[in-house]
Amino acid sequence: MAIYHGGGNLSPGFGIVPFNHTDFRMPPSIFKACDIRGLYGSQLDEPTAYAAGCAAGSEIDGGTVVLAGDVRPSTPPLKQAVAKGLAAAGCRVLDIGIVPTPVAYFAKRFLQTDHVVIVTASHNPPEYNGIKLMLNNQPTVPATIQRLVDRIERQDYRQGKGRIEAASVQQAYNAWLAEEFDDAFGRPLRLLVDAGNGCQADWAPPIIGRLGHDVVPLHCTPDGSFPNRDPNPAVLANLDGTCDVVRHAGVDLAVAFDGDGDRVVLIDERGRPVEPDRLAVFFVHHLLRHIDRVKVVYDLKCSDILRREVEALGGHACMERSGHSFIRSRMMAEQAHFGVEISGHVFFRELDYGDDGLYAALLAARICSHAERPLSELIGDIPLPIITRDIRVHLPDSVRAGMIDQFRAAFPDLPATAVDGVRLDWPDGWALCRGSVTEPVITLRFEAATVGRLKELLDTVGEAIPELTEALAVEKDLL
Repeated sequence: MAIYHGGGNLSPGFGIVPFNHTDFRMPPSIFKACDIRGLYGSQLDEPTAYAAGCAAGSEIDGGTVVLAGDVRPSTPPLKQAVAKGLAAAGCRVLDIGIVPTPVAYFAKRFLQTDHVVIVTASHNPPEYNGIKLMLNNQPTVPATIQRLVDRIERQDYRQGKGRIEAASVQQAYNAWLAEEFDDAFGRPLRLLVDAGNGCQADWAPPIIGRLGHDVVPLHCTPDGSFPNRDPNPAVLANLDGTCDVVRHAGVDLAVAFDGDGDRVVLIDERGRPVEPDRLAVFFVHHLLRHIDRVKVVYDLKCSDILRREVEALGGHACMERSGHSFIRSRMMAEQAHFGVEISGHVFFRELDYGDDGLYAALLAARICSHAERPLSELIGDIPLPIITRDIRVHLPDSVRAGMIDQFRAAFPDLPATAVDGVRLDWPDGWALCRGSVTEPVITLRFEAATVGRLKELLDTVGEAIPELTEALAVEKDLL
């Protein structure tokens, strides 16, 4: 067991520049609404990671924290810097190595600590890296990030003598999934696993195989350069090659994971990806149907199909702003049974209101193993949303700053929801306008009862707000 006893300063031998080095400059752009993320080297480097570790360790008053990282080449040096910063603040750091993000959250539960820090850029391209945190058993929200920034700017760090210990939870995680899913399947399945060369590459195939299924591995060699496809499966075009393989592989279903393994996209046996909101309805139909007064939290970009299906079961659907931490926080506040974000995160009460791409994949496989019809027909029972993609509009700063208010003012008589930006509701559709938290763009999304009505709503908003006319006309032509 490797142990480092850290104090307030690092000796030159550690190869990391202390935060108070005169040349250190912290790019504010890396601090997002719910995590830290940026280009490795030019935006996020080892001194910055060390400072973030010092700040996080100070926030938890030198407690015990689980530390993990993803498969990117930049992760080991950044993770080492974070570990030393945490130790310098007096923390006991349990370093569980390179693992899927859900395994890190499992480790937090299993090792009975309230804190976890993960060096990962999730689904971003390989040149990025970042830091996800859960401190004091609370999802990271903008106020958490601001406290970390304030500490770094003031160099307001707790001084302590912590330690870094190597730890492993792989056997415990495998045993937990075996207990959850042993004897849960009606029949063995042939299942294609596309790990995208990410964190699930070494984890998902053997676990699924041990549960009795025939695994067809695809892109299951860990490689943080992501040579075979983009690590974001929520952009369904990134799965075109995977879908081609599925069509010729003779499988019952396929699952595709993102870079750090917390998100999953299902692909049916015909090679067609399942949209996240339809996947949520699939789970509601098959897992939650028998729960009285089921409560579901959903991303405000999801189709209204999900809300209608939950309400038809006598349940309650709670709309929340986009973002993993926001959905999870609302899940905890509502004690909800289930949650979904349009980017592919699926949340379960059983996971301490968290998400796990492999757990969700196994639940889907369990449903399919008991069904008398293939996945394509089970999904075919769910109406296909008539909804646009995210429409991203680049606008000058002066225009973008007032666009949300302008969007609302253009339709003063319509019901509006201001959970995140503004969502306007017509009797047969809705339109959302929100600012991106990561880029200088306005994001729009529309849904309607028919394609014709969807085109009408695009025209209506485009005519009312000239700055959006061109982008909405382009989207209309794609329908």
